[in-house]
Amino acid sequence: MTLAAPSNEIDSFEYVFLREINELEDQRLRVVVFEGLAAAESVTLTFGRTELTGCHPIRPSGRIFEIVWKSYIAYCVRNESYCGANKDDEIAVGKNFCVFSQSEFLNYISRATFATAEYPGHFQHYGVACQNHVIDVVSIHAPEIRQL
Repeated sequence: MTLAAPSNEIDSFEYVFLREINELEDQRLRVVVFEGLAAAESVTLTFGRTELTGCHPIRPSGRIFEIVWKSYIAYCVRNESYCGANKDDEIAVGKNFCVFSQSEFLNYISRATFATAEYPGHFQHYGVACQNHVIDVVSIHAPEIRQL
């Protein structure tokens, strides 16, 4: 699957941060992410008696994207600290904005809902991997993505 230009831009971000997530109206989901870049200058951080040198603060770049699904079957927001690497049986295209053809979340949807290819129709798992959050969305509609 070829991703649209805005999703390719999100994929190119060095760091992705979640700015907001909300439901616009009944069953419409809106996610806003922004890009973070490591600063050129390095700083030293002190924790108790330990000093960490060569640290580069991450700052917003100014690039912000809105991702809107006009409907969804399910979505989930996870703390990224508890998310491991993709499992061997998961198949996805993308790095920060992923489109899964096979995933644990799709397996969960097949067990937890009565959604099928017949009703409501073919659905897709989309993932947005942020620095502090991982967002999973299953929808029959590809999201609309635009730069703000």
